[in-house]
Amino acid sequence: LASEYPGISCQSRVLVGEAIDEIIGMSTEINADLIIMGTLGASNLTRTLFGSNTASVVENSTCPVLCIPAGISFQVPKRILFSTNFSYDDIQAIRKLVSISRAFSAEIMVGHVDTSTEEDGDESSMEKFVTEIRLATNYSNFSHMIVSDHNVSMGLDQIVQESNVDMVALSTHKRNFFEKFYNPSLTKKISLYSNIPILVFQNPRDNEKTGKDF
Repeated sequence: LASEYPGISCQSRVLVGEAIDEIIGMSTEINADLIIMGTLGASNLTRTLFGSNTASVVENSTCPVLCIPAGISFQVPKRILFSTNFSYDDIQAIRKLVSISRAFSAEIMVGHVDTSTEEDGDESSMEKFVTEIRLATNYSNFSHMIVSDHNVSMGLDQIVQESNVDMVALSTHKRNFFEKFYNPSLTKKISLYSNIPILVFQNPRDNEKTGKDF
């Protein structure tokens, strides 16, 4: 890495112990801003992810985790999908995402899956949320999209397929939300997670109150 990318400072460390504990411990010790981990990208990435060290690191980390499927080639992210339920806590994650997006002048597509039966029930919430994050981040390259689906994962899959995004970002409060999001028992295979990086922001707040704020 040092040879291929001479402008990057590289250090290495070999530790002995349980992988998850050592990774979390090291990230705390060095005050890491980001953990990057690969996933095997097998035929069912959801099962691979949640039976793996990556899943446990995502669950226990206090800093963002970038999960990169095996076999994909790097490409500059030009459009990043951020999944939201219109929570104020998502604004903190958006701030961090903007710091990454600025480096690439990437568009952040704010995506929401409306699981209700009300027609146009979330359009007003989306407009308020996008206005708020523009003001909070002083970043203008936002777009948004709402789809209706009874299943969040399948709805986000639809957004990805229709919008040609390079990365999916989301914030999570607790593992059971994340597990539900990637539940391998979905009636349809979630194709997007086999070839797109996933950036997860941990949010310690909310304490089970997952209702939207906008």
